[in-house]
Amino acid sequence: ETREFCPTLMDILSAAGIKSEKKQRLVWDREVVEVIVAGRPLPADLCRLVIQKAIKEKHLERSEKKRSEYLALLAIAAGCARHYLTAITGKEGYGMGLDINIRDAGYLAGRLFALCENIQKRGRNWGPTLSDKLFSAAIDMPRQTLVQLYKNCLCYDVYKADSEWFAEIFGKVKLNDGDSGQGEVLPEHGVDQFAFMLGYWHQRSELRPKVEKVSNSDNNIESQVKQ
Repeated sequence: ETREFCPTLMDILSAAGIKSEKKQRLVWDREVVEVIVAGRPLPADLCRLVIQKAIKEKHLERSEKKRSEYLALLAIAAGCARHYLTAITGKEGYGMGLDINIRDAGYLAGRLFALCENIQKRGRNWGPTLSDKLFSAAIDMPRQTLVQLYKNCLCYDVYKADSEWFAEIFGKVKLNDGDSGQGEVLPEHGVDQFAFMLGYWHQRSELRPKVEKVSNSDNNIESQVKQ
């Protein structure tokens, strides 16, 4: 369910794992206290810490027990990316839900990467994929990296299930000069890191498996059948 997510400073520090070496408590240094009192934007370094932690702990998603913990960390990291874009760099128009109208190259590159990653993981039964090694490369060299990932996705039958997502993104961005579509060619050297992160996690949330809810009436019918 899409909702507005505004992580508190405690959420962010906790997710970043900032603790005292001697005591198991959060470190409240002068810079952090200053941010709270003055109500200023969070330090960019804190945003980066959470995002780096989320990338480092991607492996937790493979464990059924750790998946909910990891998804909570992703939500905080996405909140950090949005906060950085809106409050620190002054970019507007970035909400917390997927926005298909955003044409920022970094945001689109992040969305495309999330799609490619999801297809590879489903195709390999959630085993290690190329995308696990190419996250940073997709930010620094988006055109080269995403062309490689996209071509790899074409090898999997599950690609067809997400073809509409690809068509929607390719209507705004092109991987090569010869591609059709109205979008501009994806940059060869570097996109905005935080825009990429936000696009990546927004698209991921749309690809998350839907949980089927069993109503009480269904349970009653099942129990009657058993009797």
